[in-house]
Amino acid sequence: MKQVCFSAIQVILICVAATGYVKSQTAGTGVYTGTVQHSPVIEQTDDVINKEVRKEINIKAVRHFKMKYGKVRGEKWWKISSGFISGFTVNGVRYSVYYDTKGGWLQSCQWYGQDLLAADVKNNINKCYEGYDIMMVAEIEYPDRQSMLVQLKNRQTQQPKIITYNNGAQLADDN
Repeated sequence: MKQVCFSAIQVILICVAATGYVKSQTAGTGVYTGTVQHSPVIEQTDDVINKEVRKEINIKAVRHFKMKYGKVRGEKWWKISSGFISGFTVNGVRYSVYYDTKGGWLQSCQWYGQDLLAADVKNNINKCYEGYDIMMVAEIEYPDRQSMLVQLKNRQTQQPKIITYNNGAQLADDN
């Protein structure tokens, strides 16, 4: 469990760091493959999807994106070996949406700081992990479940800690 948790948070932190290399999940396997091309395939600002985009991004993915997220401004799309990723930011929350090569939705991720974390969850974490600061929250929605990874940092030692929630229940921490 620790290894799965550690691997998942590594992928998330790589995405957040925007280094240009992000792994995408292949359907049903939980194995991450592929890397994002360093520059976006397209940048879309309105509802306009030109013919070039239709050739690059599977239209099923674009339709799902529009149905789930509506009119998002400034999303970027990347083509990777195992599918497509769309990324955007709304009200301080970074989103990444992953699709397979056929346009099937795989997962959605949201990243934000402690200021946007629900008060009851924040209070519970602060009570259980005194001496730690909440650094980042990652919510991951899969077709069959939702997970939340919370990155903490010890105030004295600066040692990081990751705690994992699945469908609202705390499963594990990395230590």
